[in-house]
Amino acid sequence: MPLHRKHEVIGLIEVFSTQARAFDDEDVGHLQRLAYTAVDLANGAERHESGLRRSSSGSAFARRCR
Repeated sequence: MPLHRKHEVIGLIEVFSTQARAFDDEDVGHLQRLAYTAVDLANGAERHESGLRRSSSGSAFARRCR
């Protein structure tokens, strides 16, 4: 699963299994949430490096998942 920020790929998450069709929709959902978290963390690191700070309410991703 590629990790996208705007129009660039900033990373890749790969999951492997020795069995065919080993992952169901729930597993894919977990992988998507992991990808969103990784991108959100990368965005936070970029903001931190540029001197901006996160709001105390947390990230947009965290609010979506509550």
